[in-house]
Amino acid sequence: MVLSLLALALVATPAPGGSVLPPEPAALAVRGGGWIGSGVVWDAAARRVLTALHVVEEMPEGAIEVVTRGGVRLAARIVDREPLLDLALLEVAGPLEAGPPLGAADRLAPGDAIALAGCPRALCGRSDGHVIAVGRRFAGSRYLSVAAEARPGASGGAVLDSHGALVGIIDLTLLREPGVALAVPIERAAERFPRPSTSPPLAAR
Repeated sequence: MVLSLLALALVATPAPGGSVLPPEPAALAVRGGGWIGSGVVWDAAARRVLTALHVVEEMPEGAIEVVTRGGVRLAARIVDREPLLDLALLEVAGPLEAGPPLGAADRLAPGDAIALAGCPRALCGRSDGHVIAVGRRFAGSRYLSVAAEARPGASGGAVLDSHGALVGIIDLTLLREPGVALAVPIERAAERFPRPSTSPPLAAR
């Protein structure tokens, strides 16, 4: 992924020495090679987790693991990737709880409430914010732009709407716009990595 000097990928951060216990149901910790980022359960039945490609692409092969809500570490491997969206799909070696239902980023409007769910510095949790723009163009791509605190290590985490539905995957912050984060709209992720019919349905509006 080619990034402008005006943007900063929320890259994985050094992992702490202790265990990681994600209390946030919408986000998982993704770690490997001494680094940690975030991910979202994409298809529990198929044991798939969606994350940002830049979180895992430099992690050593065979060293990637996902930490579940209960603190269980599951080995993971990259099974698909999309550099144009900066997304990667992981397969994990163990059961997963269902992830959040899919929402619709294109139904959001500026000012709508959102929350970021991720694991910066291995502390999984949420930060509240609001939508700035839907379909913001940056570096040749279209993003969901939000005002919320997104710290390094949050990449690959979830953007949730006011109903708790997944509307985006956290990707970048803008150096010249503190407090602004860009996320891949969930429609683009779902088009590239379709979810089966057994996954939670599109959130009702």
